[in-house]
Amino acid sequence: MKFWVLTPIVALDAAVAGALAIYYGELALSEVVGEDSLSVPVLLLAGAIFTPVVALVAGSLVGVERRADTPRAAVAMRRGFVVAGWCLLAYLLASAIVWWPAG
Repeated sequence: MKFWVLTPIVALDAAVAGALAIYYGELALSEVVGEDSLSVPVLLLAGAIFTPVVALVAGSLVGVERRADTPRAAVAMRRGFVVAGWCLLAYLLASAIVWWPAG
């Protein structure tokens, strides 16, 4: 069976959901904080677009590399969630760096 294909699919879906949640949460935060510059929302939007792309590429690489070690769908899905988690962590760290001068 070709369960390895689930790894990039799950990574992309989880990264899109997580990036949207982070983006809209930080967009609401910028309105509360009163950040008037356009740089923070633009950089957050760029990160929200870039994160799922990186998750798809990384998920594809991990899936192809580990295709022989994927006996069940659950293993491939878990790998996809791990890839998405690392990509979302990187997006959170990048957004903290973007917010640093604004704070």
